[in-house]
Amino acid sequence: MKKIKPVLLLLLLSSITSLSAQDNAISKYFSDYLFDTQFEQFKVTETSFEQIANMESADFEEQQIIDAIGDLEGVLVLKNEKTKNSAALYEKAITTIASDENYEELVSLSHGKENFQILLREELNTIREFLLIAGGQENFIIASLYGDIDVPTVMQFSKVLRTNKVSKDWFELIEDKQTKELRFNANQLGATTLTIGEKNMQFKDITVFPNIVKDQVQIKDAKGNIDAYQLTFYTLLGEPIQMQDQVTLPYTLELNNLPAGAYFIRLTNLSGAYKNFRIVKP
Repeated sequence: MKKIKPVLLLLLLSSITSLSAQDNAISKYFSDYLFDTQFEQFKVTETSFEQIANMESADFEEQQIIDAIGDLEGVLVLKNEKTKNSAALYEKAITTIASDENYEELVSLSHGKENFQILLREELNTIREFLLIAGGQENFIIASLYGDIDVPTVMQFSKVLRTNKVSKDWFELIEDKQTKELRFNANQLGATTLTIGEKNMQFKDITVFPNIVKDQVQIKDAKGNIDAYQLTFYTLLGEPIQMQDQVTLPYTLELNNLPAGAYFIRLTNLSGAYKNFRIVKP
């Protein structure tokens, strides 16, 4: 099988799992593979995410990483690189996930004997899981990224982690015959000063509506706050569409020329705290 190059696969393999029963498709539907010696596992414990979540760094790139993964709950990758049953494994996986109506297909590609799909699962308008299923001539892989997923910052984390040697030193790789586990080394970061939860509280009075939008989105602050924000508009896969500095509320964002799909609006205040708001254009 040729190397699969979608950016999400790079994200899953370069980022960093707990196996609570309903948190991801692998533990829910494919748990037998976890104990199959033909499959190699790559995972990270939930403890690593908990250690990171409440930290804040004075270094800009370090803070990007903290913000990107603070609300994640796990990544689990299972792969079999030498199987004669790749097509059957792939078909079984796709059929199984299709029966769960909570998963929405994002990307699908079929070229000869090479196939892959990327799907997402939402809960209460929040993305809770990205799932990749891929199969080739002798290769099969399932990869799940789950938690409260902030796509733009997770994509940025992937980029920083791949290009910044220092950030790679934050983690240690533990290996045995079947499993590779990435663990966070807490000694590499500074003291806790502001939690992710406290940051989000700074935006509790801001509303973005309507969620299902035709041409315009209204952004308002219930308390009439006149502070300025940076506004960044992203696609669902984290690609920036536009950015505006010094936006005050209320504000109207025009969406007339955009294709149908899901998007993120990010508001960042002067202290650097931010919140993402997801909207859908039918």
